[in-house]
Amino acid sequence: MGTAALLAELRAEQVGGSSALVALEEQIGLVRVGVRMNDDGATFAEFDAPKIPGEVGSVASRDDWAAGLGLMPGEIGFANHRPTCFNSGPVFTFVPVSSIDAVGRAAPNMVHWESGFGGAGGGAAFLYCPETVHTFCDYHARMFAPGHGVLEDPATGSAAVGFAGVIAKFDEPPSGTHKKQIEQGFEMGRPSFITLAVEMRGSDLSNVRIGGSAVRVSHGLLRI
Repeated sequence: MGTAALLAELRAEQVGGSSALVALEEQIGLVRVGVRMNDDGATFAEFDAPKIPGEVGSVASRDDWAAGLGLMPGEIGFANHRPTCFNSGPVFTFVPVSSIDAVGRAAPNMVHWESGFGGAGGGAAFLYCPETVHTFCDYHARMFAPGHGVLEDPATGSAAVGFAGVIAKFDEPPSGTHKKQIEQGFEMGRPSFITLAVEMRGSDLSNVRIGGSAVRVSHGLLRI
């Protein structure tokens, strides 16, 4: 979303216009992103997921996941939610955490990280809980991927796509489109909001749409 928003803004500086369709050639295929530039300076972008997330197995245990995040085993899981792995292009391990306090205390423990999140786990952990900072949000989240050079990410659209699989599996929404709001990045001082639209056809997940706004916070010039 951020890449598409920036490309649309740069194009608008040359040819004008307040909306654009940006096509990104990704490893998973062509991703078409609709972009709308607003007067408040925040550019909104949204796209349909090119792949419906599918669940993949993991050999890790609750103790492994907790140790990898520096939490207690009893802080992993809430209601009927348990850790799962979904592949939506990249693979993420989705870890339900019992409280927003526990989410805030979590941090990668590299001594135990590989046993909890390596291999089939994709090397990336998306933590979530239903307790939120803002009442208009449905989930509070954090994403760690230290093995990929990302200690923490403030907004992870690709993980939100996979998270649709989590919602479909555990919440079992009825047929129709269900919108969820995810807040992320608060612990980093970079709050973000991602809109997730989950479309169900019967008991099957049929489409996923991701949206969010982006603003430029810095720029630079590389001289060779």
